[in-house]
Amino acid sequence: MSRHYLTKSIEQAAAIITYTKEEPMLSFGEDGKVTFAFNQTDKVTAIVMGYENSEARILLDCRNNLFRRMRGGK
Repeated sequence: MSRHYLTKSIEQAAAIITYTKEEPMLSFGEDGKVTFAFNQTDKVTAIVMGYENSEARILLDCRNNLFRRMRGGK
């Protein structure tokens, strides 16, 4: 049985799809949120680590923070 890498981050899932061309399995939680499941490989691990340490991730976090502030959240 193969292991899976699970993520709820659509940005992280998009990065994995872009570099592996692998379509994830989707599961929908009771809260309506989607979990993306990819085959756990060294390539997927490297993509996730690269994404999490990238400038793109920093910019995305900043963008999300600005949207929360615009909506009145902290």
